[in-house]
Amino acid sequence: METDIHTYRVGDVLVGIDTISGEFFVECEDIEKADGIYGLHDQRNEKRRI
Repeated sequence: METDIHTYRVGDVLVGIDTISGEFFVECEDIEKADGIYGLHDQRNEKRRI
């Protein structure tokens, strides 16, 4: 399977997005900070579905 993962840092949260599959990865020692990033991702995807 082919992947094309782009990585970003948002504060001390690491984010990876596979531009081929659309998979979204978040890594952080503080789960509440990571949850905030997931929340933004979910809101944006929900807007695209409407």
